Amino acid sequence: MEPLFMLTQASLSLYESAAEIAGEMFSGASPSITGVRSGTADLLGPISLSYIGKGWGFGLFGTSNLRFTSQELPVPSVSQVIEETLLLVGGRSFRIPLGAGSPSTLDLGLSLVLFAAGRTRSFTDIREVFQGSTDLLSMLSNSDFYQSAQGAGIEFGLRYAYKDWFAAGVAGRNLSVEQIRVFGSFQDYLAGSPSSPSYNVLPLDLSAGIMLRPPLSRLNRMISDMLFLADYHNIFDFVTYPAGATNPWLHIGLGLEMKLLEIISLRAGFYQLLPSFGFGLDLSFLTLDLAYYGRELSQEPGDYSVYCFAIGVDFRL
Repeated sequence: MEPLFMLTQASLSLYESAAEIAGEMFSGASPSITGVRSGTADLLGPISLSYIGKGWGFGLFGTSNLRFTSQELPVPSVSQVIEETLLLVGGRSFRIPLGAGSPSTLDLGLSLVLFAAGRTRSFTDIREVFQGSTDLLSMLSNSDFYQSAQGAGIEFGLRYAYKDWFAAGVAGRNLSVEQIRVFGSFQDYLAGSPSSPSYNVLPLDLSAGIMLRPPLSRLNRMISDMLFLADYHNIFDFVTYPAGATNPWLHIGLGLEMKLLEIISLRAGFYQLLPSFGFGLDLSFLTLDLAYYGRELSQEPGDYSVYCFAIGVDFRL
């Protein structure tokens, strides 16, 4: 790949009732639906700094997740589980020679991932932070637990390509070891209260996929690129994590991307038997992406399906 430096990236995803609950919290409106509801808001960035070029890659990424629970009691209440994660990634790729003049290429990539994460649950109304009546530290102090995790992992990938028309790849991801400590509250964590560590090995996610890119010499004035993609995710989950293994149909992903006039991307696909649609705008230094897609949160098709809105903005050089 040509050298690419990513200045920053911000991608926001809203699952289940996250947008609705957040709107009620910030507007002060009464809940439109009674009972217990939940939702998740995931933010990638704004810490998102990366560089790739000449077979090397480095990145520093931050994520913030809010998991809302809304309950209609005598007084409506909302609690938040707050998660923060910081990832440091470094990688190296190698081209494996296939003979002089060969139209095919074979590449191997390896990466090392270091991560640190924290999670807590607060019952303070998050609006008070934005209104200035309390600060984030005080909000976090009103928590009933704090969990910290640190660890390291390795990932790898192998990719075969024939010209620009066909590619097939295998990726091994998330093979990690982590140390976890649990504290009674965020204040206990800050005070350095003792906590016995526990250790987990996160299982390997081995996935495979293919890409087809038909030549478009007759259509290139309007349609500048087209991709057909098919994946099978987490092939051996029934071996690496049998308790959490999902129905084989939920591992299949299919996708189509069409690029118009070099700058507009239209996307559609299926994953976990649920549809997805997307739109992208590439202005060279800035990329805007919008998506609407489904996710299955259970182990069988259709048992607990949710839909997500996502918006992403990238700035790069």
